[in-house]
Amino acid sequence: MIYSPEVPVFRLDDGTWIDRYNISIVTSPAVNAGVVRSRIHRKDVDKQINEAMYERMARILQLFELKRIPILILGSFGTGVFKNDPELVAKAWSELLSGRFKNSFKHVVMAIKDYKTFSTFQKHFLIK
Repeated sequence: MIYSPEVPVFRLDDGTWIDRYNISIVTSPAVNAGVVRSRIHRKDVDKQINEAMYERMARILQLFELKRIPILILGSFGTGVFKNDPELVAKAWSELLSGRFKNSFKHVVMAIKDYKTFSTFQKHFLIK
């Protein structure tokens, strides 16, 4: 996991210059579930993948909490090319953010690009 504090942002996606502001970034890989499944042929491989994912996700949130970062933008963490199950990832983020880290952050945005994955996450994060 890599913590990069105070990274300057000075352009939009389209290249337009904007007034500079700083953000802090955590870079952490998800488990590459597709590769793990292709190399480890055991009944409990999915259980081990899910446990490792949950632990990594908790560590990401713990680092943001430790650094007192109030606003988070999180992704679907490995549900694309790494082939992690969006249902399990959404559930893990939801459990962590409504449990152990419930009062740790002012605002959390889930930045989900794919509509199908977005729909899965939406089920776990809709305000009831």
